[in-house]
Amino acid sequence: MPLQRPSRQSHVHETTLRWLFNPRVPSLARQDSIFSREAAIACTMLFCLACQPGCTPRQSHSNNPAADEVPRAGASADVKLAPVVLADFVVRTTVPVTIDGYEKAELMARVEGYVAEVLVNIGDQVHYGQVLARLDLPEMTAEHNRRLKLVEQAEANLMSEHSEVDRAEAQSAEQQALRLLRESELERARNMFQSGALKEDRLNEAQYGLNAVLASVERIEADVRSAEAHVRSAEAAVEVAIAELEKSAAMMSYAEIKAPFDGVITTRMVDPGAFVRPPSSGTGALPLFNIESVERLRGVVMLPIENAARLQDGVATRLDSIRGVPDDELQQLCGLDGGPLVVSRHAGAFDRGSRMMRAEMDILNPVYSESGRRILKPGDYGKVSIELRQYSQVPSVPVSAVGTDEEGSFVFKVGDDLVCRRIPVIVLMTHQEQAALETNVQRNPDTPEAVLQPGDQVVSDSLGKISDGERVP
Repeated sequence: MPLQRPSRQSHVHETTLRWLFNPRVPSLARQDSIFSREAAIACTMLFCLACQPGCTPRQSHSNNPAADEVPRAGASADVKLAPVVLADFVVRTTVPVTIDGYEKAELMARVEGYVAEVLVNIGDQVHYGQVLARLDLPEMTAEHNRRLKLVEQAEANLMSEHSEVDRAEAQSAEQQALRLLRESELERARNMFQSGALKEDRLNEAQYGLNAVLASVERIEADVRSAEAHVRSAEAAVEVAIAELEKSAAMMSYAEIKAPFDGVITTRMVDPGAFVRPPSSGTGALPLFNIESVERLRGVVMLPIENAARLQDGVATRLDSIRGVPDDELQQLCGLDGGPLVVSRHAGAFDRGSRMMRAEMDILNPVYSESGRRILKPGDYGKVSIELRQYSQVPSVPVSAVGTDEEGSFVFKVGDDLVCRRIPVIVLMTHQEQAALETNVQRNPDTPEAVLQPGDQVVSDSLGKISDGERVP
């Protein structure tokens, strides 16, 4: 119970006693006073009896039921104190969210042609590689057949060139044998000439025969090399013809429009007989189908600058509402890995037009057991709550306990000696009239007096009546 200030009557009583027992009072006895000292004392006692009710301290009854804000003993009834407590704080923001397919694409024709048949319609579930439509491409079919014949022609030409190589090599072998014969004849003629049995002109004829064979060998070897070069050229021609055939086959494959992933046909814009063009034609190119995945979805949000500065990948999110979807179904949604919904990615840069940042969360969209349908659909919209930051077990005080001046935010910590000490703080966030604080000691451990510990008392009201170092009366 805080002590009460003495009443005005008790103050007068105390003043009278000090006046009567002051050492300088004896001078009054020498004066011709109406009352003697004894008479004065008696009068004073009578006066005290008359004023006795005003000296009784009054009980203080607080009208504030809060247990964490009570006047402390020795403090003025106008100054209330509150304890420092540790609490968890979460910074959340709620923003609009749009649901898109995890994958979506516009399917267009790669070649010009007429639509021969359309195999799907809007709302159909399709699978990867499934044929959605076929095009009629007669000119391309004829070109493909011509490429097949060109490959056959190139292969036949290659076989012919291989035959030329074989013929040239056979001639080369024949001439090599003839060369050996001419060399033997020349050697025999040379021996006979030396023995005088053969004239010189016959020796010269043998030499000429050998020279003719050597020239023929060189010519045939050149023919072999030429034939081998022709073979390599024919092989390259075969490879070119095969490549052209593969290109034609690839273009022919575009006659079938196939699904690039599992999803739902959301738009169909062609019918059999329609003439379609590729985007490269520059005119008249329109998509044939739109397809979006529905088993996996993306929740797309745009965050303003003040929230995007705190955004991190992996922070928890919660779908608060989606138009037309009951809350109990929303609670069944989870991430692609089966865990809770989180921010999967964010752009890391602001859109130049809106100055907002795009963020996405991946959503697994199962079939709801009771209705037999998927919970969400591409194009749904609603609101999502995002945890921008979380503070665990940080000092917390009432918002009214935090003051602000030109030096920043602060609180007045009241020690056991009832002396108020100004503690600079940083307000991390406020929630439900409570402020999460960060003190300087968390950045500078050398100032332990700036610590705010659980159970410490701070001034929670009338901060303008308190100054640093002042003792709470």
